[in-house]
Amino acid sequence: MHRNTSTLLLTAFWVIFSLTFVHLPAYSIDLTQNPLRKDDAYQAFKNIVLPFDANIVYTVYQDKQGMMWFGTKRGLFSYNGYNVHPYLNDKKASGNAILAIAQTDEQHLALGTDYGLLWLNLKTEEYETDRADSTELRPIRSLELFDGKLWMGTRDEGLFAYDLTTKRWEKNVAEGIEETLVYALEPVGDKLFVGSYECLSYYDATSQKRIRIAPEEGKRLMVNSLLWDEARACVWVGTEGYLYRYNLDNETLERQEYLVGNSFKTLALDDKKNLLIGTDYGLYICNPITGTYSHRLHDSRNPQSLCNDVVWNITFDNRQDLWLATDRGISLAQARSGRHFVHLSEIVQVGDGNLFTCLYIDSRGGYWLGGENGLIYLEEHSKNWHARWFKVNNADSKLNHNRIRCIYEDRDKDVWIASDGSIARYDRRKGQFVYYAIQDISGKKNANWTYDIYEDEIGRLWIATYMGGLFVVDKKELIESGESHPFTNITHLIDNENGLSNVVYKIEPDGQNGLWLNTQKGLAYIDMNTLKIKQTGIFVDNMIYDNGSIWYSTEGKLMQYDTTNGEIIDFPYKVLNGQVYSFVKENNHIWLSSTDGIVYIDTPTRKLYPIFRPDNSCVVGFYNSRGNEILWGGEDCITCFSLNNIDLQQPTNRVYITSILSNGNRLSPGTNYMDSSPRYENRLKLSRRDNITLELSSYTYSQQSEETFYYRINNGTHWQNLEKGQNLISFVNLSGGEYTMQLSNTNPEKDKTAIVSTYTIDVPYPWYACPEACIVYTILLLIVFFM
Repeated sequence: MHRNTSTLLLTAFWVIFSLTFVHLPAYSIDLTQNPLRKDDAYQAFKNIVLPFDANIVYTVYQDKQGMMWFGTKRGLFSYNGYNVHPYLNDKKASGNAILAIAQTDEQHLALGTDYGLLWLNLKTEEYETDRADSTELRPIRSLELFDGKLWMGTRDEGLFAYDLTTKRWEKNVAEGIEETLVYALEPVGDKLFVGSYECLSYYDATSQKRIRIAPEEGKRLMVNSLLWDEARACVWVGTEGYLYRYNLDNETLERQEYLVGNSFKTLALDDKKNLLIGTDYGLYICNPITGTYSHRLHDSRNPQSLCNDVVWNITFDNRQDLWLATDRGISLAQARSGRHFVHLSEIVQVGDGNLFTCLYIDSRGGYWLGGENGLIYLEEHSKNWHARWFKVNNADSKLNHNRIRCIYEDRDKDVWIASDGSIARYDRRKGQFVYYAIQDISGKKNANWTYDIYEDEIGRLWIATYMGGLFVVDKKELIESGESHPFTNITHLIDNENGLSNVVYKIEPDGQNGLWLNTQKGLAYIDMNTLKIKQTGIFVDNMIYDNGSIWYSTEGKLMQYDTTNGEIIDFPYKVLNGQVYSFVKENNHIWLSSTDGIVYIDTPTRKLYPIFRPDNSCVVGFYNSRGNEILWGGEDCITCFSLNNIDLQQPTNRVYITSILSNGNRLSPGTNYMDSSPRYENRLKLSRRDNITLELSSYTYSQQSEETFYYRINNGTHWQNLEKGQNLISFVNLSGGEYTMQLSNTNPEKDKTAIVSTYTIDVPYPWYACPEACIVYTILLLIVFFM
């Protein structure tokens, strides 16, 4: 009995210990740098997922028109920015690993596969089976165009060249080397560098000889990847374990002493001359001169992290957007978006979440990130950064309530918070929040549930509350009273009995002794000197004051209220199925975030400009004038929006019809409508008319969620538009005849530089209205007439 009791006590002790200590999150984190100020472009990825058995992607390629192609473990896929389509209409293409892609002319893609070389005709979208000269070749690992030939590195038999003019094959042998698997090919001037399982070499087109590049005495190189660096006049050589640099000027091979031990699978250079390295352990962004680097990995907590750590191929498209082929799909990063995405886990290093509802950067440069799950404070100490997460259950950084509604810095540079647990002031000396319980002398009204705080020029705090009205207290007296007992020496209490409201959501000062208040009774104004109140009868969801105007939203509509003459301006902007989240003032712009995305208003001209539609909700914003950036807070993330780098205008590009569907099935050229793909034809002759859908693309891949397509049929009076981020135009049972379809990705009625592409679409008549039927009807009528 005694032994059982001891065992139970010991078990209970360990359970309590594990609950108390083992599972206690680390909410105080030391960071080497501020994650919100990284200027690295490759922070957030759009991850493109393919069917499960094709989700191992070996290569990404962009053809001359702009379409992206994915070579996968299970065949070839195209991607127009919106839609993924398989090209498996061949027994060798179906279930075949595509390891390399090259475009040999305007019409053909050469595909290096496990079954040899395949040719895809881009116009017919069919594989050409009449090229018997290439069917005997063994599995192909690499492809490259050089010296008028298509060069192929095979898996088992070394290097081959295919003359595109004479259509003749030749095997290229490195003297004295029994070469098998050729991983990489890289043209440099009149030389083609070759990386194989056995060695590094190059083919000299002038002398027509293969020359081996020998490493240190007795060393063997298994070369995975090659990259020509024109600025540094060298070829980067990725091997198993080491990165090498081959200098063309003195023909020396130098081993680099950083990132040792990695498998250097693929190499690329960005426009800043950074060396991007794909490995079995993620992506490295490296300064090859200093050897310093940053690292990108998959993070299961962050949907915008790298989709998988095994990176097979790195490709930059014609807009310098980055594509990574991995073991679990494709990751796409926009190179020059001006946006920097930070997941919450990068700041606090734990998996807890927070929906951010208020952001602030204080006068000392500290970042305050408040939300529904507490408050995160990010500050710098001796050039290192430190993150603290204030929460109810964190003894060292405790809050009375996790719901933060406002962060405010007063005139003495003290930071206050308004929350569902009253107001609190941050005591920097103690590193803790000091709470104040405020109530009227009767005890019937209190400021336990606060929404907003403002300090006027004579040191009074104006506190907006739920069910308590608007409290006015002397700040100095409040602080001196401490937090041990309720503070009842209220200067003013303005509520329903005074003609205001018991519920005040937001305070907006006008800079002239007046406050504009969003209350349960609508928009109100109070003179801070006389306490006179003016009700406007306007009900607002969100609002901001700017230079004599209240910009506000109501039921998704954007409005402007002129505070001098009471004029209300109704803007042609409405969020149809959602809400406006927040307003942010920045110089002569008002920024608005909603479920439809982010727009900005040029206040002098009152013109609206849509910017982008984020994948994550940007529910709150804050303008940082020192960095000329806007921070947007959403679900477990912060998006840093650099106004110095962002392009505020949507790019104008030609719009293509990339595919045609009927009843959800993709139609094939030559079978269902015409001889060539709609990408290469301006006249589309359909063989059916029921439930036709056109797929559109402008090949601006990283901005498809922000893109709006405009179209006009038969030169109509006005241009119609699809919803932002949509690319499908659908028609149900078109009438027979000829249609003119005009397309653009900007509105030609407003954009004088808009590029308009025009298609002629021939739709067949129903059988009873086709020309043959009309001839029969005519004959029958003539017979009846002459009888």
